[in-house]
Amino acid sequence: MTNRQLTINEDQYFDLVSFIVSSAQLMHEGEQYEELYPSIRLMDIAARLTKIIADNGGFEGESWPQSFVENYKKSISLLDEDQKFLINFIQDTILELVNRMKSTKSQE
Repeated sequence: MTNRQLTINEDQYFDLVSFIVSSAQLMHEGEQYEELYPSIRLMDIAARLTKIIADNGGFEGESWPQSFVENYKKSISLLDEDQKFLINFIQDTILELVNRMKSTKSQE
């Protein structure tokens, strides 16, 4: 395995992240009395992927990716105080991703 940089296009990125974030929401709906671990792991994957791409020069000039990663970290840090903060963050992120994807499709 080499240490070469890999890239994906913007549509692929938002498809992947939307799937991951939506999965977190669906897992939450089925885990009313369970820990939030599956949702946390999925959101963590989305934040890590976003950070890696941004750190490698992706998303040049865009503020959303950095904001997403920072807000995820904030939601995790507040998890002990209020689990609803993470769920609200997931739901807000789903809506934001849908709006971004719609605007990208309408520009084509």
